[in-house]
Amino acid sequence: MTQAEMEAEITNLRAQLSRIEQEQKARTEHWLRLEKVSRGMAVAFGLAAIVLIIGGAIFIARSNPIFPFALSLILSSITLGLLAQTLRSPS
Repeated sequence: MTQAEMEAEITNLRAQLSRIEQEQKARTEHWLRLEKVSRGMAVAFGLAAIVLIIGGAIFIARSNPIFPFALSLILSSITLGLLAQTLRSPS
């Protein structure tokens, strides 16, 4: 290989590396956006469950069907929180 061919190959490899780095950055930003959405949903579900439980305890008897729904919101909140933690550091 001549010097010009080697330099052309190096330039080509640098362009490929730059493109791969840009794709990796975009992929990381996408995962972080998903992490923020799932964390926000986890917080919203948790707050909704707390409001339902407190509201149910104050205004309605404990045998009300609100409590199983609140429990499912709490479990969904925990699941989404774990998902958000997993998405925080993608491999």
